Amino acid sequence: MAESDNIKAAEEKLADHYTSEEIQWLITSTYGVPEFRKRNNLINAAFEDTKAERFYSAIPLLLMIIDGTVNDISKSKGFFAENTDLTAWDSIAAHSTGLSKLRDILNVTRKSTTTEEIFFPYRNGILHGRDISYANKYVAGKAWLTLFAINDWAKALQKNKENPPKETKQPTLKEALSDLKETTDKYKLQKEKRAETDKFMNHWKSRKAIANVDFPAQGLEEEYTEFTPERDAVYFLTSWQKNNYGQMAKQLCLFSDEFNIGKEAGRVRKVFEQKNLKTFEILSVEHQAPAIAEVKVKVIVLFNEIEYTKEIMLRMLYQNEQRENMVYGQSGGVWRYMDSFFFHKIEMLDWDC
Repeated sequence: MAESDNIKAAEEKLADHYTSEEIQWLITSTYGVPEFRKRNNLINAAFEDTKAERFYSAIPLLLMIIDGTVNDISKSKGFFAENTDLTAWDSIAAHSTGLSKLRDILNVTRKSTTTEEIFFPYRNGILHGRDISYANKYVAGKAWLTLFAINDWAKALQKNKENPPKETKQPTLKEALSDLKETTDKYKLQKEKRAETDKFMNHWKSRKAIANVDFPAQGLEEEYTEFTPERDAVYFLTSWQKNNYGQMAKQLCLFSDEFNIGKEAGRVRKVFEQKNLKTFEILSVEHQAPAIAEVKVKVIVLFNEIEYTKEIMLRMLYQNEQRENMVYGQSGGVWRYMDSFFFHKIEMLDWDC
């Protein structure tokens, strides 16, 4: 659009996207950073305000989250401090021309009060009450994108990539040719994967499926169509019934490269071991994005010797073995549940009613 001299329409599309339900998976990816994780409630509140177009409250909240998170990570100064080091090796967002440049833009001095609408999340103007007309989707979307860029920077630091690698020995001609062939083969494979993904993306349509119409409400795993969220939801719920916490842990959708199955299984056990799943029904499935589906289930759970009937939403993400996102319709993937949402619902259910 920009190349067609239609920048306004392009920015409109970006603003709509980054203030919609579609950014849920990006928000979930922040849970891998401890400094963001401790602010989950604030991040979720900003997300709810954003979806409800309460930009006047979402934007200041995001600016505070950004500043406090960076302060915790750097152990000294926040995002908007001039001498905070926002670079990290092997991170596009945290390249020397990335976050530091963005910080300089958002941190400009706003000395006078203005009622003119702004389109950048100027920290000083908004938090000091000088930029009064800040509450719009453009400012909110850019605030979210700043938060996501900081998430990328934080993860690069976690991997100890803030320093360039040491100089390595020059490869021989044979090694160089071998590396070139390997790189070429990987590129070819990635290109084929992208082409397949693009094909499914171009034909993807939202899907709403209802129990006993599109699939059985109750049934064995093999009675459901392969590579559908309802089939993998049944697999997960069956594992719950069997107290197979290790298998439940394998279906976790994680946004961190570090995965310890024993540790995750223990975390699953802590949440579910006193909640015995007696029966379950799959009520409906709704695809909100090419890789995201919500599966509504009704469960009967025995807890403290009392049976409770609850409706719970399983939010699921479609991924391959490398945990790369796939598009519904592609074969070979697994629908994994976003544990932060599901665990919270299980833990916070009013089991006393």
